[in-house]
Amino acid sequence: MIRVLLVDDHQAFSEALCAVLTQEPDIQVVGQARSVAAVRQLLETAPEIDVAVVDLMLPDGDGGAVIQHLRASIHGVRMFVLTAVEDPVRVAQAVQAGARGVLQKSTSVVNVIDAIRRVMVDQYLLSPSEIIDLVQMAEWKRREESASRRIVEQLTPRERQVLESLAHGLSDKEIAEQLQVRPDTIRTHMVNIFAKLNVGSRLGALIFAIRHGIVSIDETHGPPGSFH
Repeated sequence: MIRVLLVDDHQAFSEALCAVLTQEPDIQVVGQARSVAAVRQLLETAPEIDVAVVDLMLPDGDGGAVIQHLRASIHGVRMFVLTAVEDPVRVAQAVQAGARGVLQKSTSVVNVIDAIRRVMVDQYLLSPSEIIDLVQMAEWKRREESASRRIVEQLTPRERQVLESLAHGLSDKEIAEQLQVRPDTIRTHMVNIFAKLNVGSRLGALIFAIRHGIVSIDETHGPPGSFH
């Protein structure tokens, strides 16, 4: 008997899939989880799981994190992704975390059942070349994020303040008044910020700051024309 865990926040989809899977003589659905937190709570009861079918989009996190956690918690568990997400980077990160492949939710139930049986006997749903490409993509993304973190760490507290003021669409003069320094000082900060972030404009600096969490989206309510 193949003991299956379904991890998907869409209750109707998960229950419909569960109903179909339970009709198979060699498959038993031993649990359903709607979130990362639910997976962690379920694992506290130490259920025996052979195959986990995991969605990438969960309300409190990413399916890749679930795959990583399951791999560390349950020896020998096999996992694959069943999702509507088509982001190749997120898929790549899931494969690097331990997923044996990915299926789109638009696929047939027959394909899902076949995938469960295939991964149970240690097969992959992807060719070796596809796996290599995805792992390389995930590694490239990891390095890019690591480089971005190093850049962010180079920013001084004052430069972060300048970026936060910039998020409100303030001019150099207005930022200088807010921080009680000379406008020339703000211009110097902006030159240093552009150099560290490798951007050539205020808008470029702001986009980098938002993307990497230096300022939050709610802080950015200044008029677009303020960035030049």
